Amino acid sequence: MKNFKYFDIIICFVVLLAGVYIHIISNLGFDLSKIPGDLGDSRFNNYILEHGYLYITGKVQYFWSAPFMYPEQNVIALSDNLIGSMPFYAIYRFLGINTETSFQLWFITITLLNYASATFVFYKLTKNLSIASLGAYIFAFSLVMFGQYTHLQVIPKFIIPFAFYFTILFFRNYQLKYFLFALLSLVYQFYCGIYLGFLLSLGFGFYFLLNIIAKNKQFFVFFKQQKFTLMFLGCILLSGLLLYPLMMPYYKMSKLLGVREFAFIFDTLPTIKSYFYIPKGSILWHFLEKTGESIPYNWEHYLFVGGIPILSLLIFILFIKKFNSENKMMAFSLILILLFTIKIGNFTIYKLIYFIPGFGSLRAIGRVVHLELFFYAMILVSVLLFFYNKVRFNKIFIITILLLIIADQFIDKTIAINYNKENAQNRTKEIVNLLENKNVKQYNAFAICVKNKEELYKYNIDAMIASQVVNKPTINGYSGTCMGKNCDFIVNLDTISLYDYLNFNWIKKNEVLVIQR
Repeated sequence: MKNFKYFDIIICFVVLLAGVYIHIISNLGFDLSKIPGDLGDSRFNNYILEHGYLYITGKVQYFWSAPFMYPEQNVIALSDNLIGSMPFYAIYRFLGINTETSFQLWFITITLLNYASATFVFYKLTKNLSIASLGAYIFAFSLVMFGQYTHLQVIPKFIIPFAFYFTILFFRNYQLKYFLFALLSLVYQFYCGIYLGFLLSLGFGFYFLLNIIAKNKQFFVFFKQQKFTLMFLGCILLSGLLLYPLMMPYYKMSKLLGVREFAFIFDTLPTIKSYFYIPKGSILWHFLEKTGESIPYNWEHYLFVGGIPILSLLIFILFIKKFNSENKMMAFSLILILLFTIKIGNFTIYKLIYFIPGFGSLRAIGRVVHLELFFYAMILVSVLLFFYNKVRFNKIFIITILLLIIADQFIDKTIAINYNKENAQNRTKEIVNLLENKNVKQYNAFAICVKNKEELYKYNIDAMIASQVVNKPTINGYSGTCMGKNCDFIVNLDTISLYDYLNFNWIKKNEVLVIQR
C-alpha cells in the first residue's frame, strides 16, 4: 500500500513534468526569453495586469478609466479586466521583477494552478491520485491550449473545477454552504475573466438544471422549509451583490456601444469541422491540420480535444448504465454545451443564448472549449476509474494510459506562437526615449502615428505600454472594440484621423505630443 502511494505521487509528478515541458517550456524557453502569444493580445494582457498593479499601489487613480484611448472613460470595460488573477502578477511586481518577466511568471503560476485545482478536485471525487492527475492533464495541458495561447486572458480557469465540485457536494447533502461556495466560485471566475465567467455560467446552469430535474423530489422538499428557502435566495443575492461592481462598468459600456450583431458572432461559432481542427505539430493528428482552413476566423476554431477524450465520451455513452448520476449529469451537460454553441450550416441554437444579457457582447464563442475540457476530463476520470477497478495490473494500466494521453495530446513545442521578450522590451524603450526627448511631461497626452500601415496594432500597444512608463495618457489604444471616432484613428494611425478625433473632443493640438514613426 505504501509503495502504491509512492507510485501515485510519481505518476502525478511525471504528468506535471510532461505538461510543463510541452506547454510552459515551449512557450517561454528555458531561459525565459520568450513570451506566449503575439505582440497584440499578449502584450495587451500584460498591460491590463500592470494597470491593475499600478492601481493597487496608488500609481494610477482610476481602474476602469485606464490612460489609453484618451480621453475616453471606462475603457477597461471594452475587454477582460483580469482582476481575479492580477494578484498573482502583483506578487512578482512587489518583489521588484520587471513587467515582462512578471507576466511570464504569472503565466507559469496560472498554468500550474489549472493543473493543481483539477488534480485536487478529481482526487477528492475518486480518491485515486494517478487517475486524478491524468484527468487534470486534459484540463490544463490539452493540445487545444496551443490554439488558445494567443488569448491569455482565458487561461485563468483554475476555479472551474471547484465550481462543479461544490455543486456536486450540494446535491449530495443539500448543505447550503456548498451552494454558496459554488456561486462564489462562479463569481470569482467572472473576476478572472468575463468570457469564461459567462461561459461557465452557461455550463453551470445546465449542470444545475439537470440535477434538479433528476432529483426534483429531494430538491424541492427542502423549499418547504422557510429557513432553507430564505438562505438559498440569500446566497443568490449575495453573489449578485458581489458581481455588481464588476458588471456595472460593462453594463454602462453596453448601453453606449450596444451588443454585437449576431451575424458577426455567428461567424465565430464552432462548426463540426472546428472540433476536428488542430494546430500544426501533432504526432498522431497532423492530418487534421487543414480541416478548418476554410472557416472564417479559423484561428478561433482549433477545438480538437484529442482522440482519448472523445473516445472516453463514446465509451461513457456505451456503458452509461455503469456510471453514477453525477457523472451522467457531466456527460449530458457537455452534450448540451456542444449543441447550444455549435452551428450547422445556417442553423444554431445559440441564438437563444445570444439574447441572455451579457452573451450578446461575447465574440469568440469557441473559447467555450475551456469549459468543455473540464467535462471531458471528468468523463475521462470516471471511465478510467471504471476500467481501473476491473483490470488486474493497475500500475501497467495507469502507465499505458499516461503514455497514450501524452502521445494523443502532444504538440511539437517548436510551433508555439511566442515573441522575444528582449525585442518587446526594446520596442518600449525606443518609444519611451522618444517621448522623454520630446519632453512629454509638458503635454496632456501623446499619440503615435505611423507611415507603415501593416500591423498597426503593434504600434498601439507600444504606445500603451510606454504610457505606463512615462505616466502620461495616450490616444492610441487596443481592445476588443473601440468607440466612435477613436476607432478611425486606431485603425489608421494618421494625423488626419487624429486631428479629427481631437476636434471632436475639443482638444487643442498643442496639448498632444504627436510622434511620427
